Amino acid sequence: MSGTGASGEIRIVELADHPFFIATLFLPQTRSTAASPHPVIAGYAAAVSDVEAHRLGTPKSEAG
Repeated sequence: MSGTGASGEIRIVELADHPFFIATLFLPQTRSTAASPHPVIAGYAAAVSDVEAHRLGTPKSEAG
C-alpha cells in the first residue's frame, strides 16, 4: 500500500520489485494533458521507454 484517501482507505497499491505495477482507485488520465502529463502517466511512459531500451540494448540516453 502506498497511498490512502482522506478517510484512510487504501487508494494506491504498488509492487516494489516490479518495473511498473500500480493499481489506483482514481483516474490520473482525467488531469493529464500532452503538455502536462499526470505523474502516474509520465511514470508509466518512462517505464515503457526503459523496458524497450533495455530490450533493444539501447542506452537510456539514446532511448527517448
